[in-house]
Amino acid sequence: MISRLDSAERAAVVRILIVADDVAKVRGGIERHAAELRAELVTASHQVELRAPSSVRRRDIDGADWVVFDGVRRGALFRLLPRSRPETRWALFTHGSFVEEARTAELRASGLWSPGGRFQARRLFDIVWGRRLYRCLDVVFVLSSGEGDDVGRLFGVPPQRLVVSPPFLTAEFRAAAAQPSAPGAGVEPYILSVGRLEPRKNLPTLLAALEGLPLGLVLAGQDRGGLEAVRRKAASVPGVRWRYLGLISEQEKVALMRRAAAVVVPSVVEGVPASALEALALGRPVVLAGVAYGPEGPGVVRCAPSVAGLRESIRAAVLLRPDPREDVPTAASAAQRLIEALSGPAQGSR
Repeated sequence: MISRLDSAERAAVVRILIVADDVAKVRGGIERHAAELRAELVTASHQVELRAPSSVRRRDIDGADWVVFDGVRRGALFRLLPRSRPETRWALFTHGSFVEEARTAELRASGLWSPGGRFQARRLFDIVWGRRLYRCLDVVFVLSSGEGDDVGRLFGVPPQRLVVSPPFLTAEFRAAAAQPSAPGAGVEPYILSVGRLEPRKNLPTLLAALEGLPLGLVLAGQDRGGLEAVRRKAASVPGVRWRYLGLISEQEKVALMRRAAAVVVPSVVEGVPASALEALALGRPVVLAGVAYGPEGPGVVRCAPSVAGLRESIRAAVLLRPDPREDVPTAASAAQRLIEALSGPAQGSR
């Protein structure tokens, strides 16, 4: 645990700048990752500042020993990284940002994915600048060894600079999981899908997969343009039972997961979805569709993001009774990994 560092390590106070979107404005997994990482580093007696990418200036970089980008912010990296002091350590948490570039052929073959304008812009930037920019980093934190292989292949980042740092359970979730459960969603038995409602989440296909199954569907999360398509599909699926709850608290999420027959991530493409890790920590089975970097192991059923693939995987998953996973990472373990990776000599070539 980071709080058990010895006195010599604690005496070496490091000035750390974390670059991430404002947690007060966006309550996504990446933003909570940055806030909790900062809290753990402060607990370890380091000086830590959390800044939005657009607000970071050269003088902020010059005043830091370590600069940590929590998520790929290409414009800010391009603007700041090549001009930094040689002794400043730089790290990047990818959060699966390169998965579409790395697995384009596989995604095209699914027939459910097509490259949009934002993907094309990211890809063009990375083709022109990726190898020069990302190889300047001292450490690149990836979600899994598979993502590490992809990042190394795409950008030539040496293996010794790639460190696996999976998503962690937030303190808010762990506190909620320690409390008694609240009532269910009123459509029992049901499967649960938690996350932003947007086209790549493939939720209409999930609804279609439930035709003929004795299960309802509960959706929770912010609507980002995907809810109307779900409603249209629901109107065409005979006998389907479903409910959309909108944004929910961590306590409500824990209660829903505990009562769910399975937690389903039907997306065409993901990194490592936090909802899957949370479900496994509570001992609930997970259906994970499409291209994703994990999780794997007992309690996880992988499948194609198709109606047939999801239907058969749901049938298999609801029969599983996995033990709650106790090896899911925490913010403290992620902070410790960051400290260990950046405490050595500089490796980036700037």
